[in-house]
Amino acid sequence: SAGNKGEKAKRIKIKDLPITKEEKRSLIVMLLALFLINNATEAIVPNFTNFALDTLNVAPIYSTLMMAVFAVSLALFGIPAGKMGQKLGRKKTIIIGLSAIVVMFIIYLTVSQFVSSQTFVWIVLWIALVVGGAAVGCVNINTLPLVLAIGGREYVGTFTGYYYTATQAAAVTGPILCGLVIGLFGNDYNYMFLFCAIFFAIGLAVITGVKHGEISKDEDAQWLKDAVDNAKDD
Repeated sequence: SAGNKGEKAKRIKIKDLPITKEEKRSLIVMLLALFLINNATEAIVPNFTNFALDTLNVAPIYSTLMMAVFAVSLALFGIPAGKMGQKLGRKKTIIIGLSAIVVMFIIYLTVSQFVSSQTFVWIVLWIALVVGGAAVGCVNINTLPLVLAIGGREYVGTFTGYYYTATQAAAVTGPILCGLVIGLFGNDYNYMFLFCAIFFAIGLAVITGVKHGEISKDEDAQWLKDAVDNAKDD
């Protein structure tokens, strides 16, 4: 059955794939970038309530509201992010998204450490959440299609497996590594943003090495859209 083929496909080693050496290199680089980027995104949610309680001194309801604003911004920017990926190229759109996140997080961290006005810090934080949500949308919407496009139609199952291996590994390591960084800075949860900015920045540097994964032909776009929809449903 197609399901069994998909399961077998996921176990193919990268070195055994019938794709060029350059495509294999792009795949490995992209999976490394995904791992780094997701270390940052996965660190935010489990630490955000503590950040709101310890640093902002607000009730948990406010941290829920803040994460909701972030999530709504991400969801609203999903379609524009997809259009950007088609128009500008997926890699370029991901780079724009990562750059925006790094800049916003560094601005917030700087303001939180050196500006005494709590009102101003709050304003910058809300802007960072809205811009951050949209920027993460640019990244999330375009990473899976880029990975699948490197493998092509024949290897959708295999490359979906690679994608989720990289992102799920990051879901384990991200919160742990971020917790260590916060601990190093005297449990100041503002440094969650430093951790995230560093991992996003390294992921941004790594992703510039990806040279494949763009599809320009309209007739190729439909199988890729179907493959992405199926992967997300699974």
